[in-house]
Parts: sequence; C-alpha cells; structure tokens
Amino acid sequence: MAISSVGNNTFYNQAGTSSQSATITNQPSSATAGNVPGEASSVVTLSAGANWIAGANAVGLTVAISSIPAQLIDNNGQTSSDALARIKAAAAQSVQDIHRPYDAATHKSIGVISQTNFENEVQNLGGSLSSADALFVALDANSNGFVSDSELYTALGSTQSNPNSTTSQALMRLMDANDDGSVSTMEYEKVELGLTNVETPGDS
Repeated sequence: MAISSVGNNTFYNQAGTSSQSATITNQPSSATAGNVPGEASSVVTLSAGANWIAGANAVGLTVAISSIPAQLIDNNGQTSSDALARIKAAAAQSVQDIHRPYDAATHKSIGVISQTNFENEVQNLGGSLSSADALFVALDANSNGFVSDSELYTALGSTQSNPNSTTSQALMRLMDANDDGSVSTMEYEKVELGLTNVETPGDS
C-alpha cells in the first residue's frame, strides 16, 4: 500500500496484493516497563503513525509514505491537473520503491530473507551484527535458515499487538534511530521497507 499525503488529504494505493478489507486499530502503543535481555532497560514505543503502519503490517500490508509538496487548488478554487499528475507520480514512485516478491496465482507474498542479506540490511539500518543475528533467530520461527515474508510481517505487526515482547522491543530499538524512545512513522517505514526490499523469491 502506498500512501501519499497532501495537507489533510491522504491518498491510498495498494499494489501487489489481492483485494481484501482489514480493520486496522489506531490506538497508541501502551508498552510498560520491562527489560529486554542484552538491551537498555527503557521501553521503546510506537508513535501514532508507526502504530497505524504496524496494524497494516499485521494483516500483511506494506505501507510506503511519500510527501507531495504541491499546490492543489488554483486561484479559481479548482484542483490543477498538474497537481493531480504529481500526486499520481508520487503514488506510483512509492509503489515502485517496494520490492516484495508476490505470486499473482496464489495471491501471496513469497519473499524470503537469507541470514546474510538480513545481517547486511540491519547493519545498513544502524544495528550491530550481533543484534542482527539475535533478531534473525527470533524472526525465523520455523528455523529453516530464512526469514519469510510472513514471519517478517507477523513480527512487524506484533510491535503493535505485543510491544513488550523481546522481539518487538528488538525491532523497535532498530527502528528508533534517534534513540528518543519513540518510533516515528518515518523511522518505522525505513526498517519495514529496508527489510522487505531485501526479500528474494522463495518458499515462505
């Protein structure tokens, strides 16, 4: 799903998934104090926007956000065709920025992430090799040596539904690039898309 936001208007564009409806809760994360082994004792929480993306991830949706600095209304109170063209271009670019392997025949995302690709991307995102390895083991629920798309999106969704778990806190610490204890929308999206984009086609 690509989201383009202009002022108070938000435009949605879903690509690469079957038609589906989903209820996405938009409640603030309510993490309480609890230590994550090997990590600092403070609990990381999700901002309202990041919480919304986690809800979308929980039902298997990818979210890409782009800003459109455009004057939408001309002097006559009409939406300009140029502004609409820029909105469409930004939404199309957001969709192109997502590289999530998808099987149109089964309507399922079929990507997997190797441990090497996972380690490299976590380090690109500012995490350490040891934290990447620990997180990889936690996400690889079936221990087959790959993190499947389903395993990744289940974990991302769990940052909303189970924010105090060790895995959720490890993911949110990776997301919290400025170490302020709260994951912003853009911080969340950077990790979501970073990990999604290193998926390669495979059996999930």
